[in-house]
Amino acid sequence: EEDWLNLAGELMGKGELRLALRALYLATLACLARQELITIAKYKSDLEYELELRRRSHTQPHLAGVFAENRTLFECAWYGLHEVTPGIMERFSRNQESISGYAQS
Repeated sequence: EEDWLNLAGELMGKGELRLALRALYLATLACLARQELITIAKYKSDLEYELELRRRSHTQPHLAGVFAENRTLFECAWYGLHEVTPGIMERFSRNQESISGYAQS
């Protein structure tokens, strides 16, 4: 998780926002896996992680909603043609920090 966050910071510094967004998304998955809220597997889709999180985070209902927003932002940028702007990075980063905080509580 920490390595992904460091990589995201480096990539943001270089202006590689699309790659930085991906690194932040992977940091989020690592955080959730560390807290045993998801299990990472090659065959799982981003939506499958979201559904798994919804099942496992019933005591923290906002967690899945914040993750869903970031999943959508990530998919639009990574699989779609949407440009990653500084505003999107800020929103994604804020959500990632929120997820990290929820996962640790």
